[in-house]
Amino acid sequence: MNKKEMEPSREGVSPPVPRPVKLQAEGISMRFDDLAVLEGISFSLAEREFLCLLGPSGCGKSTLLRILSGLLLPVSGRVLLDGEEITGRTGKVSYMHQRDLLLPWKTVLDNVAVPLVLKGYGWKEAREKARAHLEAFGLKGFEAYYPSQLSGGMRQRVALLRTYLYRNDVMLLDEPFGALDAITRERLQEWLLGVVERLSTSVLLVTHDVDEAILLADRILVLSPRPGRVVAAHPVPFPRPRTREHLLTTDYLSLKANILEELRTWSR
Repeated sequence: MNKKEMEPSREGVSPPVPRPVKLQAEGISMRFDDLAVLEGISFSLAEREFLCLLGPSGCGKSTLLRILSGLLLPVSGRVLLDGEEITGRTGKVSYMHQRDLLLPWKTVLDNVAVPLVLKGYGWKEAREKARAHLEAFGLKGFEAYYPSQLSGGMRQRVALLRTYLYRNDVMLLDEPFGALDAITRERLQEWLLGVVERLSTSVLLVTHDVDEAILLADRILVLSPRPGRVVAAHPVPFPRPRTREHLLTTDYLSLKANILEELRTWSR
């Protein structure tokens, strides 16, 4: 048998169908007085894609999320959701801040139900809908707890579920694990991997942690120091479901080295 005969036949095999674009940034620039923060940011987030924005502190990552969520108007550029312009319009995507922003006087269940009430549901129906998601987010049995009774990791789970229920097709996460200790952070990263596998949602996560980006993302965009610009894009070559064992491979070491070199180069 020759080499050609050994190769699998590709007759009738169609190439992978690209996922439709869910969220798109076109030429986003931002200034605060004389300070240029973002410059010409353009990228897209596909349906069910996990995209990480990676860059040094102060490069405008959080500002970009606020623009994408409609909380800030850019100096120039626009934001589109499913092809419709949503620049400056809030309530179109979910946005989780760096801090969990839980209401200390409300229980876990009521904190989670808040976004549903804001959508127009009554409290009874909102609680019922929220309760149905508690187990998937590791919160079953904690319904009656108050935020002060929870660990940092549990508070972040509550905040993530609240974000998901507000708008479950696009989630913008601003360094959700940045304030946690190393062990809790690793546990939450692994938990998020499992949750995302079960949810039909598109996720855009901001981080400055290269390991976190490679572990979680389907694709990584590298931003330059301020003013932030997209200077590189990297598909992550690891299949899903994904584990930390992927971070022990030569592919991982090569990708991490390339990203770190890009960050060093643009920071000079």
